[in-house]
Formats: sequence, structure tokens, C-alpha cells
Amino acid sequence: MSSGPLIPGLRYMQKEGAYVLHLDVRQSLTLWVGALNCIFLPAGHYVYVGSARRGIDSRIARHKRLAGQKKGTHHWHIDYLLTHPQIQLTGETALSGRSECDVSRQIASRTGVSAPVPDFGSSDCRSGCKAHLYRLGAEEKRYLRTIPSRTIHNSQPAIKIRKEN
Repeated sequence: MSSGPLIPGLRYMQKEGAYVLHLDVRQSLTLWVGALNCIFLPAGHYVYVGSARRGIDSRIARHKRLAGQKKGTHHWHIDYLLTHPQIQLTGETALSGRSECDVSRQIASRTGVSAPVPDFGSSDCRSGCKAHLYRLGAEEKRYLRTIPSRTIHNSQPAIKIRKEN
């Protein structure tokens, strides 16, 4: 993986905001995820919603590095998934100025979306989110695959980050 900018000529944001990671779980898995202990993930397409207080770009770059190297220090629940050999990071979207919990609730409200692991990524959430990791149904998965650079629809502009091939 290149350590250069994902979008040539773009100066990365040093702003607070949310981001969405897109993951493919190739086969159903049982794995250890820190304080959540042993979890089960059915095969499928997932989205994870996170946030960064300083520099969304740096946080996404860290996640991409873990996913590419399949090793590294586990600071957050998502790190356990990113380093697993049967889970692939397929894309990401930065949402400057957006609230992690607002984005999470928006995704959770879509038809065919489920939260298979309660508290995943939301153990410190004060907004009442069930989780910040969601499994998408077949219809949502088909829709997302037709869009090369995915974004959450909102009234604020999003920085689109290209999909990794």
C-alpha cells in the first residue's frame, strides 16, 4: 500500500468528524475481540462507523495500514477485524463535522441492516447506539457495490476517498 495521499493534490483534513469503513467477511467467523470476548460474525458485507477528534485522514490511514499488513496493536474493537485474514477492508468514507452516532443511527435505520454484535465500537457511546458495526442485507450490499466512492447522504459535504482495488 502506498503511504502517499489517496487523492492527489488533496491536503488531508485535520478536522473532527466521523468515517465509515466497508468490510467484507468472506466466511462466518468466531473471533476474540478484546473486552467483548468471543464474537460471531456471519459472512457478509459490513460497515463500521468511527470518529476522530483530530485528523480523520490519520485515523483512516491507520485502519488501512492494519488491514493491509494484517498485524498491529489493537486499540479499538475494529482493529481485531482489520487484522483478521478473512476480513477485507473494501472502502472508506470521511465525513468531516459529522457525529459518529448520528451517522450510526442513519445506517441502523435502513432496511435490511442489522447489528450482530451489541456494543461493538460503541461501548463508550452516550447516545444509546446499539453498536457501530452493521451487517448489510443483500439489497444494501448490491446498492453499495454499484457506487465506486461511497458516501452517507447528508446535508453536509463529505470528502470521498477512493475505493481500494
